[in-house]
Amino acid sequence: MSRARRVGLSLIVAALLAAPTPLLALNGEILDQQLSGGKGYTVLRVWGGHYDMGYAFGWLMHAETANLVGIVRTTFNSAAPGGYNLARDFVSTGTTWAPAEIEQEMDGIVAALAVLEPAAAIDKIDLKVINSLGDLGYLSIGCRAHSCWGHFLADPIKTITTRRADLGSTPIPLDALYHHVLAVWLPTDGGVAWATLGGGGLVSVGTGVNELGTCASIHDYNSYSGWPYSPWLPRTSAARYAQTLLVDDDLATDANDVFAALQAYDVGTGGFINYHAPEGHGAVIACRRTPRPCFYNLRKPQPSYFGGDVLITTNSWTDGTYTPSGGEFMATYYQNLENTAQKATMQTHWSVMGDVGFHQLTVGYRGRGDMAIWFDGQLNPGRTPRVELEWADLDSRKSLTLNVVNETWGTVEVSPNQPIYEPNQALTLTASPIEGKYFRQWLIYDPNYPGDANHAATDTNLAIALIMITDQHVEAAFKCGSGLPLAMLTLGAAVVGLMRGRRSTRTPGIRRPRSMGILPMNHHGRDARAAVARIRAQSIRT
Repeated sequence: MSRARRVGLSLIVAALLAAPTPLLALNGEILDQQLSGGKGYTVLRVWGGHYDMGYAFGWLMHAETANLVGIVRTTFNSAAPGGYNLARDFVSTGTTWAPAEIEQEMDGIVAALAVLEPAAAIDKIDLKVINSLGDLGYLSIGCRAHSCWGHFLADPIKTITTRRADLGSTPIPLDALYHHVLAVWLPTDGGVAWATLGGGGLVSVGTGVNELGTCASIHDYNSYSGWPYSPWLPRTSAARYAQTLLVDDDLATDANDVFAALQAYDVGTGGFINYHAPEGHGAVIACRRTPRPCFYNLRKPQPSYFGGDVLITTNSWTDGTYTPSGGEFMATYYQNLENTAQKATMQTHWSVMGDVGFHQLTVGYRGRGDMAIWFDGQLNPGRTPRVELEWADLDSRKSLTLNVVNETWGTVEVSPNQPIYEPNQALTLTASPIEGKYFRQWLIYDPNYPGDANHAATDTNLAIALIMITDQHVEAAFKCGSGLPLAMLTLGAAVVGLMRGRRSTRTPGIRRPRSMGILPMNHHGRDARAAVARIRAQSIRT
């Protein structure tokens, strides 16, 4: 088999045959999977609210989750009599979890397991145990990560980041983890989308990337320094929090914001939280059990180290002006690039890590939502093929732009007004003219001919109902009481990202199109005649 496996637009969808019908609409699908004897890889995505995403993840990964919990139970009890119950007690009373939505995701997983794996009797405390193994089990994760940008790269790639998780030369006792799961989470609450490279039941982050190209991961360092304060935040939960916190779209300030947010928490074991944001905006956050603050240092790229265009993380300390112990081979890689005036590529970035490690993830960032993702994983024996993906094929949402023209004549109210819509969701547009002006009609253009009045339907009702299926260009026309020429409030939907919606094939002149999508937004901007705001809408293939 070829070492490279590419998954493009024709993604493979695997159905759960002979499985019970979900109690909820299943907001998830397996996109690609290669397994043998329970080992291999899976690529999947889930969408919706956090409970719904958890339910879909639990449904799709029910056997893997039950297997992992069972192995952890056995492993802990073998280490010490009643060891697993001690771990449950420790987690149930001693931990806190961030972000808060992670609790909803676990609730959803438990609900799905109750249907498909009732004999396993898995509850949320079981999930918290497996999601905090990096602290409870301390697997001696001797990881490596490196990121570069600036003069090391050539357009269109702006940043390359690689994370290699190392669990030592001895095979890990948790065979369930040899099923490597790349899970893509697409929340519909306006939050940032992210992907984790983990396993069944794992909603925290050991290795991950979000839609902005920021890679989060954990490294060990001084992990046994003092007894932790209670309640403590598992490091994988801290990495998940960093991965999805996103205060705004300004990557230059996000590392500072994440560091400040984490300082409100204590941590279970010491180490590093990688926050490798694109184009030099990343950092490495050091944490310790004691003393407070437990998240105590923020290391950013240093101008004296490869011109400030490299960030390297190992399990050793550095202030950023020199190579940390264990990272010499990565520093040699960059030195050779500079000596030969060559540019880094995803292939060279991947290869320098060697064909080792528990798993490896490389991200080639070109822009928000525009990046290549490669990963593979250890199988014991052997490795999975390298899977090569594009984020656009994984993120079934799309970014759109709302244009408002001559807003002073009136406004449009949208109900429900939310940042993301699910496919086939109904919404209502209501025209509201200002005092002294009057509503005349809606112009609803054929999606195949946006802006062409020869292909537009009209509607004189103040409110119209629309269905989110495809992109639309809709205009609300207002007039003066004396019948002066119209002023137009234009709502235009222009696709920026991936489009999976169906195109309309309607005949021009139909008064009320059967299905259409319209993108709402608060009407604000610097210029009322051409105010532009960014929003996000969803078009998930069903």
